[in-house]
Amino acid sequence: VASQIFKAPMTPKELNDAIFNKVFPHSVVGAVLQQEMILYSGKIIATNPELFVGILVLRMGWLIRAVGLYKSFVQMENSKSLDNLPPSKVWDLLHNMLRDTVEEQSEGEEGEERERLLPNTRQLSDHQIKQLNGCLLRVPDNFYPSVWQILSRCPGGIRFGHEVLTQLPTIRMHEPFELSFYHLVESFFAQYQDSCYRHLVIRVLTILAIVIKRNPEIQYRQEICIEGLIAESVSLFERNISAGEDRGIQGFHRLSCRTSDSYIGRAIVNTLLCGEIGHDQTDCKIQ
Repeated sequence: VASQIFKAPMTPKELNDAIFNKVFPHSVVGAVLQQEMILYSGKIIATNPELFVGILVLRMGWLIRAVGLYKSFVQMENSKSLDNLPPSKVWDLLHNMLRDTVEEQSEGEEGEERERLLPNTRQLSDHQIKQLNGCLLRVPDNFYPSVWQILSRCPGGIRFGHEVLTQLPTIRMHEPFELSFYHLVESFFAQYQDSCYRHLVIRVLTILAIVIKRNPEIQYRQEICIEGLIAESVSLFERNISAGEDRGIQGFHRLSCRTSDSYIGRAIVNTLLCGEIGHDQTDCKIQ
């Protein structure tokens, strides 16, 4: 189904045409649910905009998937599907899901203030939060500018699955804090249909940016392959598990965030050290 993104306020007719021309022919219930999600999201943004921190584009299909997952996590005894619930219940699920997946992305007084405004009522596992934030494509602060910084230091570009985000002309055409660059990077996630995997790609890029920032002398000249880094992370994980434990990518998804991040960091360092590493040119010479 072709998607349509609204980047500015639209008339009721334009919204109606988008929903009933693109969604209704494929799913009558889906069209109604998307109307509800648009209405409820608008109300929540007006009253609690902090619940949408880190979300660049609110995609209704993924939002409905996230709410359905959240319901299966917190209301396991309720077998009713989302479309059989009354509007008030759908509203509660949406609001609570957004509240329980807001990540603590700041420290100090700002973090304490967020904790006061959004008390930690979650009873979700790390694996469940990964799935939900993967659906929402919720990213950490300064995520998209950090991807620009990675590109500036990696002439080979970044490979996402079968697509490549090239260094040039990208960093010449876009500034790191330019909204058009944010949307360009976000568009590469469309090929990933597994919510946990989407979250994993975000973590790989986040940790890669940290490593490159802390080592300014590194200029990786080859293509950075996200799938290659993930495969290396999973390989490192499998070397340390016992027989009978979950293996492969599914086992990796179930690790705590701290543990999976440690494997990702090691995979990134291994890749940078084993690859062709360049250093910034300097005019200083020794004769």
